[in-house]
Formats: sequence, C-alpha cells, structure tokens
Amino acid sequence: MFFKVKINQTLMNDLYRYACSLCNDPDLSFDLVQQCCEKLLKHKKPVINIEKYAMTILRNVYIDNYRRKKLELVVDSKLNQQNELNEQDIVKDLESCLIDEQQITIILEKLDDAERELVFLWAVQELSMSEIAKVMNLPRGTVLSKMHRLRKRLKHQFPQFLQETPEYG
Repeated sequence: MFFKVKINQTLMNDLYRYACSLCNDPDLSFDLVQQCCEKLLKHKKPVINIEKYAMTILRNVYIDNYRRKKLELVVDSKLNQQNELNEQDIVKDLESCLIDEQQITIILEKLDDAERELVFLWAVQELSMSEIAKVMNLPRGTVLSKMHRLRKRLKHQFPQFLQETPEYG
C-alpha cells in the first residue's frame, strides 16, 4: 500500500537549490531531484516531515551517485579533536562579511562539494551548527571545525571581496 505524498512547487524548488549546492551542476541537480521524487513517491510509510525527509533522500542519492563514480568522501581524523571552537564566534565572523551576488558565484566555484553543502545549509536553510551536524551525519565539532577553516580560507583567498561590518553595541 502506498501513501499519498504531496510534492509542491516550494518543496521542488528547495530540493533543486539543495541539489545545486551539492553538485554545482544544473543538469545533475535536475537528475538528483528526479531520483529523490521517485523514491518519495515509492515510499510505503507515512512521513511526518516531508521536507526534511526529502532533503535526506536527496543527500543520500547524491552520496550513492558519488560513490558509484568510485570517488570517496575523505574525513580528516584530526577534525574530531577540534571540538573547542565556539559556534557563536564562527557564525559572528561569517555574518560580518558582506558579499555581493557576483562575488558569491566566484567564491562558490572555489568550494568543493562538502563546503558548498555546508554553506547552503547554514546560509540558505538557516540551520544551526547542531542541525547541520545531524543533516551531514557528522559530529558537531567537526562541522564547527570545517566552518572555521572555511571562513579563514575565504578571508585569505578573497580579501578584496570580504569587508568587515561595523560592530553594533
């Protein structure tokens, strides 16, 4: 017995944006969304939160496709040792950067798949570091470390694009 799953335009747009953040290719993004929708429509149990479930399916499909191409995601063992970064400092540093639309395109081209996903989940989906850790199936400290290193690299690579905002007291 199949349950009716309602896939609306908003969900499709969210899935497509998430797919774009993962693979940075519009055609592959359409394929990912299609595979995700197929799995959703074939699902036999009721789903409480269709949006989160669909995002999880999309991410899993992406990882499955990634593995089929004989590429592996590499996890740095040192990441788990850096759990002492303060989430608020990292978020504050990222929010202090002003970047315009053209600059974002240039910067996103320099990010790898995992970094684009991290930026998407944080900036577009507005998830907390703990929520991002759950979605990416990583320890919170690892996500904080990745975000900290990404921020440092972007500030170093693109100092002409990044401008500190004044502190408001």
